[in-house]
Amino acid sequence: MIKWSFRIVIGLVFLLGITCFWVVNTTLQVDNIQAADFHSAPQSPELPRAKTLKILNWNVQFMAGNVNNHFFYDNGPDDWPEESVLEKNLDAMAALIREEDPDVIFLQEMDEGAGRTFFQNQVALLLDRLPESYQSQASTYYWQADFLPLPAIWGRVGMKLATLSKYKISSATRYALAPIDTHSWIEQQFEPRRAILQAELALEGGGSLYVLNTHLSAFAQGSQTMERQVSRVVEIMQGFELRNENAIIGGDFNLIPSNEMLELLPAREGAYYNPERTELLPLLEAFASVPAQENFLGANAAEWYTHSPNYAKDKTPNKLLDYFFMTDKVRVENSLVRQGDAILISDHMPLVASFSIGE
Repeated sequence: MIKWSFRIVIGLVFLLGITCFWVVNTTLQVDNIQAADFHSAPQSPELPRAKTLKILNWNVQFMAGNVNNHFFYDNGPDDWPEESVLEKNLDAMAALIREEDPDVIFLQEMDEGAGRTFFQNQVALLLDRLPESYQSQASTYYWQADFLPLPAIWGRVGMKLATLSKYKISSATRYALAPIDTHSWIEQQFEPRRAILQAELALEGGGSLYVLNTHLSAFAQGSQTMERQVSRVVEIMQGFELRNENAIIGGDFNLIPSNEMLELLPAREGAYYNPERTELLPLLEAFASVPAQENFLGANAAEWYTHSPNYAKDKTPNKLLDYFFMTDKVRVENSLVRQGDAILISDHMPLVASFSIGE
């Protein structure tokens, strides 16, 4: 009896080892800091130091659009979009970007090799629709698995942060952000590995401007995840300040800026945010932001809302989740949230700002 029990235990340990080996070798494994993929096109010039730099920041929701996009991860009933819907939204996104004509583009939720989006390389498909001036780019996966054993997916996933630039990129770096700390090790392997993608833009005459693109966790309340992720962003940005370097970070922070905004949200949405104080506060206190506090706390705050409720028929944006933060010598010249014609393209609205760089 003891002999058979021992064999069963050994068999279970072996099976567990094989399972862990398979999981680690078929999901995204990252270092805390590592080099990221980038390409700097030969025709891309260095960034003139006196230039006003226009950046467009957009969570494009893997081109799914903002109709019938209440998906399973938010307890929704909708199926993944047809390929024709993805193509239509790619065309609409490209048209908006061409009209805005930014110098740098921060994109979140760009699929590559994912079953839900017909294994498209969405960065490449978007670049095919944009002027050749955007051929310098950096990207990093933050969700990747050969097989995700969830009924709504049941296959391959791949999702990236991508930064497109008209100007020369000298280097690119990926910073890992904390996982959801209330989830088990096995869950964390299959979940998005949140990250910051840093691209270094070379300045004419020497020096660099660092542009950082990020997407913080969603559905993480009840854990310390958001505090840890924001703390990491603050740490990195303060490092630039201490070194007297210029840096701008933008992205989808998945956090509202104030309790005043929380009080305006329906209960089903408010449950996703801290009822005591926003975890974004350390960033808001340490760095200037776009939107600025006078924008999101002012009488015209709704003009700065960047996210639509995906469960509602009315897609009017009702909260602010997307931001820029910058080091001390970087100045904001102008900024806006493009709503209107952008509302049906993605559940996030593009945030656009122009910056100047101090000496």
